[in-house]
Amino acid sequence: MVASLPTNEFGYAFLDNPLAHLDTTARLLSAFVTWAHGLWLTACPWPLAIEYGPGQLPLVQGLGEPASLVAGAMLLAVLAASW
Repeated sequence: MVASLPTNEFGYAFLDNPLAHLDTTARLLSAFVTWAHGLWLTACPWPLAIEYGPGQLPLVQGLGEPASLVAGAMLLAVLAASW
């Protein structure tokens, strides 16, 4: 018999979608940090990994965390460069 992974109320396992297990604020901040990480890898592709799973990128819980502050600075830089 195959054991199943614990799921959230929508039926998603943590390994399938870690963002589905967070509240709305943490989900948006973590998605934003993931976007900033992808932008960084586009500009400076080091270090690369085969797969960026749940353990590779941080799940951000608040605005004061360093990852969210860096992502905010990157957004401001992109907006300034596009203007």
